[in-house]
Amino acid sequence: MNPSLYHDSLNLALPLLLFFGFHMLLARVPDKKIFGNYLLSRRMMGCALLLLAANYSVHLFCTIRLWNLHATILMNMVTYFLCYWFFSAAMMTLLKPNYISQKRFTFHICLWLSFTALAALVCFLPTPLTRNTATVLLAVWLVAYG
Repeated sequence: MNPSLYHDSLNLALPLLLFFGFHMLLARVPDKKIFGNYLLSRRMMGCALLLLAANYSVHLFCTIRLWNLHATILMNMVTYFLCYWFFSAAMMTLLKPNYISQKRFTFHICLWLSFTALAALVCFLPTPLTRNTATVLLAVWLVAYG
């Protein structure tokens, strides 16, 4: 891996993610009731982009990929798990206005917390074989969830 290319790509992507994330959260929209679902959907996408920007920031400033590749993979999987929900819920909100409910929100946050806890435990497994097997199982869960 070329560290210079790695940092340059992060330096280019991070400002774009931050710009579009904050733009989706804070930009003005017409103050009409018809735009309610659109505004909620846009804010959820903005949150997902800011979450990805936080992930990229950790990659850029901590260079986690250069010192622990396995932790990098797990961190990305945890981030993508939550982003999957944000993006899919944002799209569903456009199709079905009452898609987001307290029960559904709590369910998905609990799933994400479970996934995060298991990913953290995988980092402390004793042998590379068990770590790799557990990572593959988490990847299967991520693909099934996404």
